[in-house]
Amino acid sequence: DGKYEARNMGTLYVERVIEERRYPIMEGSIVYVKDGDVVKKGDSLADRFLYEDEILSSTEFTIFDSHYSGGFEVEVEVENDRPIVMITRIDDDVAEEIGKKVGDIIIDNEYDAYRTLYPGKIEAESGAIAIKKLLQNLDLEKLKTELEAELKQVQKSSTKALKIQRRLKMVKDFIKSGNKPEWMVLEVIPVIPPDLRPMIQIDGGRFATTDLNDLYRRVINRNNRLKKLMELGAPEIIIRNEKRMLQEAVDSLIYNGRMAKPVTDRGGRPLKSLTDLVKGKKGRFRRNLLGKRVDYSGRAVIVVGPELRIHECGIPKKMALELFKPFVLAKLLDEDSSKSARKLKRMIIEKELPEAWEILEEVIKGHPVLLNRAPTLHRISIQAFEPKLVEGNAIRLHPLVCPPFNADFDGDQMAVHVPLSAAAQAEAHFLMLSRYNIISPAHGQPISMPGKDIIVGVYYLTAEDPKSEESRIIFSSFEEALLAKEFGYIGLHTPIKVMIDGKITRTTLGRMIFNEILPPELRDYGKTFGKKEIKDLVFESFKKYGIDRTADLLDDIKDLGFHYATVSGLTISIKDVKISPKKWEIIEKAKGMVAEVEEKYAKGFLSSEQRYKEIIRIWERTTKEIQDVTYKELSKDPFNPVFMMVNSGARGNIDQVKQLAGMRGLMADPSGKTIEFPILSNFREGLDVIEFFISTHGARKGSADTALRTSNAGYLTRRLVDVAQSVTITVTDCGTKEGIEARTLRDEDIIIEPLEKNIFGRVLARPVLDPETKEILEDPNNPGRFYTRDTMITADDAKYLANYSKVVKVYRENVIDISKLNEPPKIYTELNEEIELEDGTVYSVGREIDWEVFRKLKEAGVGRIRVVEYPVVGTLALEKVVSREGKKKLLAYEEKIDSKTAKLLREHSIEEVKVRPSIFIRSVLTCEAEHGVCAKCYGMDLSNHKIVNIGEAVGIIAAQSIGEPGTQLTMRTFHTGGIATAMDITQGLPRAEELFEARKKLKEPAGI
Repeated sequence: DGKYEARNMGTLYVERVIEERRYPIMEGSIVYVKDGDVVKKGDSLADRFLYEDEILSSTEFTIFDSHYSGGFEVEVEVENDRPIVMITRIDDDVAEEIGKKVGDIIIDNEYDAYRTLYPGKIEAESGAIAIKKLLQNLDLEKLKTELEAELKQVQKSSTKALKIQRRLKMVKDFIKSGNKPEWMVLEVIPVIPPDLRPMIQIDGGRFATTDLNDLYRRVINRNNRLKKLMELGAPEIIIRNEKRMLQEAVDSLIYNGRMAKPVTDRGGRPLKSLTDLVKGKKGRFRRNLLGKRVDYSGRAVIVVGPELRIHECGIPKKMALELFKPFVLAKLLDEDSSKSARKLKRMIIEKELPEAWEILEEVIKGHPVLLNRAPTLHRISIQAFEPKLVEGNAIRLHPLVCPPFNADFDGDQMAVHVPLSAAAQAEAHFLMLSRYNIISPAHGQPISMPGKDIIVGVYYLTAEDPKSEESRIIFSSFEEALLAKEFGYIGLHTPIKVMIDGKITRTTLGRMIFNEILPPELRDYGKTFGKKEIKDLVFESFKKYGIDRTADLLDDIKDLGFHYATVSGLTISIKDVKISPKKWEIIEKAKGMVAEVEEKYAKGFLSSEQRYKEIIRIWERTTKEIQDVTYKELSKDPFNPVFMMVNSGARGNIDQVKQLAGMRGLMADPSGKTIEFPILSNFREGLDVIEFFISTHGARKGSADTALRTSNAGYLTRRLVDVAQSVTITVTDCGTKEGIEARTLRDEDIIIEPLEKNIFGRVLARPVLDPETKEILEDPNNPGRFYTRDTMITADDAKYLANYSKVVKVYRENVIDISKLNEPPKIYTELNEEIELEDGTVYSVGREIDWEVFRKLKEAGVGRIRVVEYPVVGTLALEKVVSREGKKKLLAYEEKIDSKTAKLLREHSIEEVKVRPSIFIRSVLTCEAEHGVCAKCYGMDLSNHKIVNIGEAVGIIAAQSIGEPGTQLTMRTFHTGGIATAMDITQGLPRAEELFEARKKLKEPAGI
């Protein structure tokens, strides 16, 4: 205590111990002292933090209360293990005295005490009997009157009002239906027929039975035991227990899955109860009542049929004979339909005699069949084809219709259906034929697209070899160039000059071959065609020439692609995976940077979190750098197979090239956190043991996600369809003047949805005006067509309007003659001089010339006046504007400029701004049609690029368009390379569900 000091050779001895105290330390405390520490008065020895809703033991509470008396409020909970009962009848005087009412719950020993004190004046029961008695005593009419009176006294929109309304609805339903509330308590249990719960004898004389029988048996056993106990006059406690067990048995019979402890069989599997029989996809409703089994249908494995046209499919002969049996029979019976003839003809079909095949060939001409691949996620999962008879047992499918079906040829099966009636055949032919379904109803882009080998074939055909020197001969025609190739003077990829349409054009023979199949307007002799170019080409063809010509073009591309993919001899070997010599040099540099960070951390300049982020950032940059040099290395040889596949967009992407030939980079652990040790090797070099183990996380998570994901997505589609199925197009135009202003959806500097996509296929709600003159804009491709209200925006319009911009003066001073105008100026205009009229009205400088002012000035006969015009008002800025000294932000990107902003710009002497016109589009959100939506507010039917027809089930299309990609959405939480940022929001499917259920409020569009 500071009074004594003892020194001896630098060692401190304890002179005397003043006192020793022991303190109780509670669970969850933070202790600040170690054994043997010196403490002085007022030191904190330990802390224990308290949070709301925390549960304390009574000892802890006593200690806290003595230190901080009255510092917090607590609720005392006493655990009760005695049975409880519910009051079913009580006399008014007793109720007042003890403060209890009918329906209150009391402990059974309380009830015993009350019963002794007030004999015959209070009754209580336990379990279902109590509830039944309460329901019996309900007077519905009286309750209805009371609820109606109560409803009048509360606020309309409050939660209380909602509760009362719900109760009132139920009471009214009871009265109306003539049901009695007490009937809601089960006294008898329906037993389903034995056929639905069979018992079968299995080998060894044992019986296998349905789960339901077990559940029923439990109910019967317990019920009988209860009966016996009651007859024997068993004590109350035993009877009460038996009743509880009976209740449990009935509960598990009805819905075993919801029980806290479900009844299980020997293997621990919960038994299937009555509810399980009816719910879900395999339940009574969806499987047996809504599900149909169809005649004249079949299913088989699919194989690729490259020789087919896009609207054809190959059907195995035997299958076709069975499918078209009624038609073949009818044809055979044309002459004679007597009984003997019928027998004979049946035999012809069953024995597959030659004449059966002849007639089958005849019957299937022009008779479409429907092909369907499960899961049917959107309407193009079922399409019609014209059948061709093929040998073997597999259906042949055209390669280009794989994307809409999401089919591949690794053993997928498809179902075939035959439309029977003439009307069904016509619908199949004109609406469902695959050649009319090239464009997706979800986004209006082509969906039946060449993929994989076709793209590589076309890419190989149209590529130019930079190493071969240009041929010195100028060819006069395509045929001449072909001949030169035959004789070996030039190759497919040799740059040559050819006379095309009277002009000498530099191209290659391959490009000429490809351009031969294109319509003249779409030819381009200087281009290499990859995936994106082919897609654009198909889309252009559709816009210019319609669906039929496009379908033929697709077939031609397919034939060329397959042929030249074969000619190219494309293969992939380990030698084609080129590793950049700079790789290890870059990695060594990164290791040096990481070492620096570690050193800073060791010296205490960085926190552990900062160190982690910094290391991750270094490795991310390194991985990106290695990816770039690897790709550069690959691209040195334009005919390197790996490079061709990636560059043409046929297969693989730059990220996979990085893993094959660069470095695999950073991996995430199962929780999604990035592991800070990157994988420096790539697959060509091979991974070492630790790298191999780190990378297993990702693979396993991927597989688990895929398995868990599909069921959720299917369920989301079901819910969406359920909500949206009633939305159809009911009228052509609801006549609304409302609309929404189209904007680019962006999150700071990242564009999430460009303006072009936003306005494509919509109908204008207001005309689009030239930002400077305020005249209606004209379509540059169609002179004489203006962007007035009710114009539907095609893909070309969307591109033009989204990229349209103009540099406009912020303001200009002008003199206008009011007497010569019939309406106020179109440009926002303010007075630049004070005007006093004869009736004493004064218009000061800065007053807007609107209709009111204009009318007054016109009536007063005012002529020329000085004004300031602000052409920028009403437009949207396409640049950020800051004040001259750079301190004040005047305009944000895509901000709408109003008069206030325009004056602010003028004050800061900003002369002109780059702007775009404001675009208002009609939307289903502002549609005023009484039922459904109108065609103008909905806009384009994306599958044919025309205005939508009345009666179109747009709700279902919308639900499918979200549900189908929903299945492809990953469950992965989005990570910016593992560094958690503001972007780290739930992504993918869970986020989509959140949006549709309107759960979480999010401001930035990234979340949406």
